[in-house]
Amino acid sequence: MEQFVWLAKSGLIDKKHLPALQKWSAWWEFIGYFGSVGLKLKDLRKTGQQEKCLSASIEIEVLRGIGCSNEQEKLNKLIEKSKMKYLSVIVSSAGLLSAIISTHKEMNFLLIFLCFMFNKHA
Repeated sequence: MEQFVWLAKSGLIDKKHLPALQKWSAWWEFIGYFGSVGLKLKDLRKTGQQEKCLSASIEIEVLRGIGCSNEQEKLNKLIEKSKMKYLSVIVSSAGLLSAIISTHKEMNFLLIFLCFMFNKHA
């Protein structure tokens, strides 16, 4: 959608379409970031579960007196991966905030949409 906005701004598309194109572009951006944040949070939870499982395995191996250097290395890599995913969620959340600001004119629709989404998952 953003490409059509730029085409309208450059004069290749009639500028009378610009307000509608900007509105649609902002809403698609919002929906995209909303979905992106949701998927990243889901993935972050999955990584957290993997960390807990691997930590438990390491603890069991330590109690049994078995070496666990490979598992510890895997855990360290998983922790680093988790940190990067967390940063990715923060960046996507900033994009979501930007998209919300872009759609502020239609805030009533946004509130209805968010209420619907959160009630759906409750």
